[in-house]
Amino acid sequence: LSNGRINLSTSTLYEALARLLDQGLVARMMATDQDGADNHPGRPRKFYQLTHTGQQVLNAELARLYGLVTVAQQRLGVSGNH
Repeated sequence: LSNGRINLSTSTLYEALARLLDQGLVARMMATDQDGADNHPGRPRKFYQLTHTGQQVLNAELARLYGLVTVAQQRLGVSGNH
């Protein structure tokens, strides 16, 4: 997703997922045969999805970040096409 710019350890990822679960921003999904759950030996794979609240929080954060970028571009005299 980040083209190698962000590297997370397994423990960091699962700690973040635990926090998101506790906050109700993501929910665990049941794996189906279509997910390829049977093709991976070892521990069962876990699947997560954004909740409605998680989607709202994500949209708000995206709007906040776009706003910051817009202000920065205006102050730097940069167009939004870069």
